[in-house]
Amino acid sequence: PVSHMVVKNARGAVFLKRVIRVLGIFLIFGLAAGAMWFVQSGKWKTTTLKEVYIEKPEGDTLWVINGQERTEYKVKGAVKEKTYEGIADLEVRGKCVRKIVCKPDKAKGVEQKEETPETIRVLLTTTDFAEKEHDEVKVRSEKPFVVKAGESEKRCEGGEELCIRAVDMSAETITIHSAEEAKLEITSIKRGERIPSYRGTLELKKNGKKIRIINELPLEQYLYGVLPSEMPAEYPEAALRAQAVCARSYAEKQKQNNRLQEYDAQVDDSVAYQVYQSQPEDERANKAVDDTKGLVVCSGNILASTYFFATSCGVTTSSDSVLFTNKEISYLAGQVQSTDISDAKKGERDRLAADTYAEDDLFCEFLEKEQDLLEKEEPWFRWNMTISLEQMEKNINERLADRCDKTPDRIEVRKGEGLYEKGRVENIGKLKRVVIKKRGCGGVAQTAVIVGSEVTIRVTSEYNIRMLLFSGEAVIRRKDGKEVTGLSMLPSGFFRLKRIGGAYEIQGGGYGHGVGMSQTGARQLANMGKNEQEIICHYFPGVSILSMSQIGS
Repeated sequence: PVSHMVVKNARGAVFLKRVIRVLGIFLIFGLAAGAMWFVQSGKWKTTTLKEVYIEKPEGDTLWVINGQERTEYKVKGAVKEKTYEGIADLEVRGKCVRKIVCKPDKAKGVEQKEETPETIRVLLTTTDFAEKEHDEVKVRSEKPFVVKAGESEKRCEGGEELCIRAVDMSAETITIHSAEEAKLEITSIKRGERIPSYRGTLELKKNGKKIRIINELPLEQYLYGVLPSEMPAEYPEAALRAQAVCARSYAEKQKQNNRLQEYDAQVDDSVAYQVYQSQPEDERANKAVDDTKGLVVCSGNILASTYFFATSCGVTTSSDSVLFTNKEISYLAGQVQSTDISDAKKGERDRLAADTYAEDDLFCEFLEKEQDLLEKEEPWFRWNMTISLEQMEKNINERLADRCDKTPDRIEVRKGEGLYEKGRVENIGKLKRVVIKKRGCGGVAQTAVIVGSEVTIRVTSEYNIRMLLFSGEAVIRRKDGKEVTGLSMLPSGFFRLKRIGGAYEIQGGGYGHGVGMSQTGARQLANMGKNEQEIICHYFPGVSILSMSQIGS
């Protein structure tokens, strides 16, 4: 027995030696392969880039510019706080800049490839964004401007006002541009109390007795007019930069979608796209556009749909819940907007938005419960109003036919127990009651049933519901105590109804559709020290920020 144990131990030792030898061989091959990859990758090498044109905004990013190509590098240490644009020598290892030698005296002597700026065509609507076509167009400028109709050309002096009516147009198209790159005012349009002014070229197209106005200009200059109209220019810089990247991405996406092809335009200047030139340009907003020049939000290698809105109620919704898309998009899923935006809490935030708050009782409880939410101090975080049945009934009957015409698939008529069919309705008779039948992600109202004395209808989409369950006579009380009038619809689709006698008390939260980035939320995150990339990646999880030259079409 002892001899057998000795033999077995000897065999075991031999086997163990063979295993160790084989593992050693694999380890050697693995180390050799890794070393070969490291050598071939060049990551160990320090490379010198001589006299390249760079943009170095404040932060850890540096861009090397070659014509329209922008290559991103990272910097470390004290240089993160420095800014520079011009010629420099760089020492780089991989994608990390180890040394920068600025050469400002060489900037003028280096010939850069001339870029042809990307342009966008904006359809300009009438006062109050009411119509897409104008009865007449009045134009003036501080500097001389040139009017071209067919082969004829006319020069107008600075301060002179030109009035054009469709019946007087000798050509189907008239173009107007400044002789000295000054802005062109359209005095026949008002945005609030101000007259808007435009960069670029104005193109007037005759359409019967009406005129379409298209403003064609470089895309980056278009964003100068969008940013202060969509976000207050006094917001923190990181929030403004996040808005600039989202606005650029949205514009590029709309150019691809080309929904205004029949107007020979790509976007209009209203809330149907992005509000443009409702507020004057602002230096802070322009700087945010310049600091993020060419950068867009991408999902993989495709432009992302970067929706944004004013204020959340503490939770965002998904794009399919408000019918922006017909399927769920991963980066446009709703999530609870708690003050802890760490990745560790993301699963819980998503679950609460998608499952818990889609239940009516739990959503109503959420509206009333005090919680540690990102925007809890914002004026529109909570609001309430009371509307009499008569006021709501009047509003429904005035707007119903228009909503049927514009969204025929989303207004249905009750034909029997649980049976609804599409149909055009102009009047429901006397309003008896309203019930929110279905909520989407985050608790947004998705389907409502309106019972009238003449007909019962089922209304789908938060936009239709907000338009119909409202009254222009109503007074809305915000969280900060301010009373607001003059809105055209409910502030958001995140609300509950409570019948009190002959009226409905409506308690809600947030302002806007609730998909994508909350602008006041972006401000709060910026105040917490988050940069534009962190803000964007919070509201659009899984995306990346790239230059247009880096992505596919």
